Amino acid sequence: MAKNNKNAPSTEGATPEELEAARLAEAEVKAKAEQEAKEKADAEAKAKAEQEAKEKADAEAKAKAEQEAKEKADAEAKAKAEQEAKEKADAEAKAKAEQEAKEKADAEAKAKADEEAKAKEEEEITPFEVNGRNYTFSKRCPNKLQFEGKVYSKNELLTNEEILTSLVIGESPFIQKL
Repeated sequence: MAKNNKNAPSTEGATPEELEAARLAEAEVKAKAEQEAKEKADAEAKAKAEQEAKEKADAEAKAKAEQEAKEKADAEAKAKAEQEAKEKADAEAKAKAEQEAKEKADAEAKAKADEEAKAKEEEEITPFEVNGRNYTFSKRCPNKLQFEGKVYSKNELLTNEEILTSLVIGESPFIQKL
C-alpha cells in the first residue's frame, strides 16, 4: 500500500502497531485533505453563488433603472408633446379669433362705407322743384353752404324754397338741372 506513494514512510521492518498507526495517520491526513477540499469547494460554491446573486441583483437593478429612465423619458416626451399640441391649438384658436375679428371689422367698415356712399348718393341726387322744373345739387356742391351769411346743410336748403329759388335764378354752380 505504501509502495505506490513515494512520500509515505517506508513500512519495511515496521510492527503491526506502527503499521496501524501509519495507516490511521494516513487516513487522518486523507480525511483532513478531503475535509479541506470539501470546505474549499463549499466556499468556492458559496462565493460563486454569492457572485451570481450579486450579478443578478446588479442586472435587475440596472434593468429597473433603465426601465424607470425610459418611463421618465416617455413621460417627459408625452408632456412635451401635449404642451406643444396645446400651444399649437391655442395659437390656432388665437389666429382664428383674430381672423374672425378682422373679417368682422372689415365687414363693418365695408357696410359703413357702403351706407355712407349710399347716403351721399341720395344726398347728391335728391331732386327738388323750382318754378315747375326739377333740379338737384351738383356733385361739386359741399355738404354745407353759406347763404346770406348763414350756413345751411343740404337738407335745410331743401326745406327752404326761397333760398332754392335764389340759387336757381342766380345760376349757382352748385345747382344742376335734371
